[in-house]
Amino acid sequence: MKHRIYLLFVLFCCGSLLRAQQTPAKKPSYVIVADGQIITMQQMQAYAKNGDVKSVAKGVSQEKRDSLAQKLGDSIGEKEFIVIVSLLNEKEKAEKAEAMKHTKPDSARALANESKATSEGKATSESKATSESPLVGKAADNFQVSMSDGRNVQLFSLRGKVVMVNFWATWCAPCLMEFYDFPGKIIKPFADKPFVLLPIAKAESRETVLAKMQQLAKDGIRFPVGWDTDNAIWEQLGDSPIPRTILIDKKGVIRFVVVGGGEANLAMLVEKIRELVEE
Repeated sequence: MKHRIYLLFVLFCCGSLLRAQQTPAKKPSYVIVADGQIITMQQMQAYAKNGDVKSVAKGVSQEKRDSLAQKLGDSIGEKEFIVIVSLLNEKEKAEKAEAMKHTKPDSARALANESKATSEGKATSESKATSESPLVGKAADNFQVSMSDGRNVQLFSLRGKVVMVNFWATWCAPCLMEFYDFPGKIIKPFADKPFVLLPIAKAESRETVLAKMQQLAKDGIRFPVGWDTDNAIWEQLGDSPIPRTILIDKKGVIRFVVVGGGEANLAMLVEKIRELVEE
């Protein structure tokens, strides 16, 4: 009897551990650094409202992360979830204010929004989904991508399935934030549908990508990803910041393009995938 109870206990623990491994960890929050100091989201919003933000970089290199860790300690968290905010100095503020005095109202508003428009760099969490992209309605050219599970996938071999090509990078915080949502909102809901997810790392090596996925696996993020080391696939399908997602229908026609991460974009993607798999 004791042995049976012990066995049931072990099985229960193993089952709980397996469920925990299959469930991604809670999505990390951003750590925001401005002028070398950690600030809150409210402080960042105040800077933006006052027009004091010059640029925003979502994600930093390992070297930059290590440099910040020496100054600020481990409170900055993992490198991919750091946001660096550059602020206007007093001279730049004065020049901007003077320029706005001599600018027409419409142009002044555009100038006031200049920081936001230029701050995204090459990684963006701003939502932008469109069916008006020049790619929409065109047949996607074939490509081959090496995947982390050992497969070499050709796009043409996936005809009859809806394909979600997601361009990302290991340094792109909005991209990695999306990864925490993919298992529960993309992969599991469409597991029994004619659907394939192809996350492709832009301009990164196999070694860099595999190292990042090994790190993310600790948080339960486990799905195959590919790498586009020479940017060949990106040159076919990419012309904007990342994350960038392209939905290709069962006939190989591009039907939807989404730029940026965030809940709104993800909801649009889920809705569009649902439509396409039922066609």
